[in-house]
Amino acid sequence: MELLRIRIANLLESRRLLREQFCREYTVLTPKIPENTPDREFLEKLTRILEENYSDCGFKPEDFSAAMNMSQSTLQRKLKAVMDRTPMGFINEFRMMQAAEMLVKTTSTVAEISFLAGCDEPTHFARMFKKHYHMSPSEYRSKHRQEKNFQ
Repeated sequence: MELLRIRIANLLESRRLLREQFCREYTVLTPKIPENTPDREFLEKLTRILEENYSDCGFKPEDFSAAMNMSQSTLQRKLKAVMDRTPMGFINEFRMMQAAEMLVKTTSTVAEISFLAGCDEPTHFARMFKKHYHMSPSEYRSKHRQEKNFQ
């Protein structure tokens, strides 16, 4: 029994460390998947599916789970264990990251970017963006373009 308790504790600790590492390395403009993790294939598949579908405003967790060939509850559990996020939270975070990248790298309007990022309402997009980055999309664009010019 003691060996089993130690193994369970080690598994829980490795999951916690993996979540922390993923959160640190999953940066705004260059999403990275942690190296040498048992869940690397899962994370790569998640990212690939989101890259293909994030701009579709109808892409919901049920579509995500179907694309991952998992039940919704299994995807929910796995995402929570690996990244401490819900499927919808992960989709929205990915959309915000893509929008942030577009804001810095393109001259598209905020409304155009909102549609490209899978949000069908620019006002809803602006609220989500501000909640995620603590500034409006326009402020984010100005700030990061200035930083880019100084580098």
